[in-house]
Amino acid sequence: MSRVLAYERVRAATLKSTYVFPLVGAAVAWAASILFVTLGSDVDEVNAGAFIGQVFTPISAVFLTIPFAQAFGHEYRDGTMRLALSEYPQRSRLFFAKLLVPAVIAFVATLITVAISALIAWLGAEFFDYAQITGLSSLGGVAAREAGFVVLWGLLVAAITALTRNMGAGIAGVLVWGLVLENLIALFLVDRIPVIVEWLPIGQGFGWVQTGDAALIVPMVVAAAVLTAISYVKFVRTDA
Repeated sequence: MSRVLAYERVRAATLKSTYVFPLVGAAVAWAASILFVTLGSDVDEVNAGAFIGQVFTPISAVFLTIPFAQAFGHEYRDGTMRLALSEYPQRSRLFFAKLLVPAVIAFVATLITVAISALIAWLGAEFFDYAQITGLSSLGGVAAREAGFVVLWGLLVAAITALTRNMGAGIAGVLVWGLVLENLIALFLVDRIPVIVEWLPIGQGFGWVQTGDAALIVPMVVAAAVLTAISYVKFVRTDA
């Protein structure tokens, strides 16, 4: 397993996009943080968790999870998946290595993104007359939930990419589902089938990040597990 992980680590590390795309996602959150600080606040106190929830948008999540799509999409696009499978014939190990490496990248990048966003808020309160930042003690939990949410988002991206063998489909598929289809489902079915709203994975995932209610993350965990399992079966049983 260590050899497969080393292969994936080197593959990811030698791609400039592995660094560029997560940096873009982080920069979006940092730019939003600076914007909020410079515009000021109508209240005297702002909770750190609420501040992070405002500046860490789905756009950041999209860029932070692109390495998940690249792990499968690049190999299929460039025709190197056959070579990888020839070198590492135990497909299960290769599959999970392609999930683990980008998961570590996304998790660490998200923690850094949240930490610097919180630092910008604190500096704004200290030097730019922004509202006093409260709830800093809960920042660790907020950062961990944001990172967990991003990893789950990435697993959905990786699963769709592995199923379709198309990087764009994995990236766009999760984004369209989370920001468009879920909103339409909630809008038209909330009165007829109220329970369906409670099982919309992306929306409930956002709720978990904001509130810390563990029950809210269950739909996203289930969705990620099911899609990952389906993509795993296809990966180990079909030709590259």
